[in-house]
Amino acid sequence: QAVARYGALDCIFNNAGFAYDFRPIDQTPEHEFDRQMEVLVKGVFLGVKHAARVMKPRGAGVILNTGSVAGLQAGYSNHVYAAAKAAVIQLTRSTAMELGEAGIRDS
Repeated sequence: QAVARYGALDCIFNNAGFAYDFRPIDQTPEHEFDRQMEVLVKGVFLGVKHAARVMKPRGAGVILNTGSVAGLQAGYSNHVYAAAKAAVIQLTRSTAMELGEAGIRDS
């Protein structure tokens, strides 16, 4: 819709985040794991995927993804949130290499 209305997509900011209350790993419900991965990882994946589709033909664009220090350092915190943010960081590193060749900055 943005491209139809404005003619191009210059930038996208993937900034989704939430976390359930901390629970020990053996007490973390599977549905909480699934929901956090769906929002925090799949949401970023879909944002990058669809932005890349419209940015590649132009050879330009910026994709910004929000990670977290929780995805970089181990700690006694929300394990699922930390794993999801680590996935976002690694997805960003990987897609930055691919999309950089097409003139798109992904960070």
